[in-house]
Amino acid sequence: RCLRPDELLVDPRQLCAAAGITRPLRLLVSDAVGSPAAGGLTRPYVLIPEGLIGQLPARQMSWVLLHELAHLIVRGHSRKFKNIIASEFPNYRQLDKELNLYGLKLLS
Repeated sequence: RCLRPDELLVDPRQLCAAAGITRPLRLLVSDAVGSPAAGGLTRPYVLIPEGLIGQLPARQMSWVLLHELAHLIVRGHSRKFKNIIASEFPNYRQLDKELNLYGLKLLS
């Protein structure tokens, strides 16, 4: 289903700008996925597991969204990818560690 931006407690427009995404973003939620994902070069989307909605604090949700948005620009976790992340979250490594409390790990 489509996710309303107010369900996230974060402003995805700011995160899109940080990642360099200029096309309209579709936010989707599903109980059929276990981890967040992004895709759609011409019609970008971020897919969030239903269980994360309302579970993650706003800062963690922002980190998850920016991580996925950065994957629309860069594959893998290259230096360019990490620079996109660090532009908004200089402490991204700590945020990734904190995600373990929610059963997630985005960086390897």
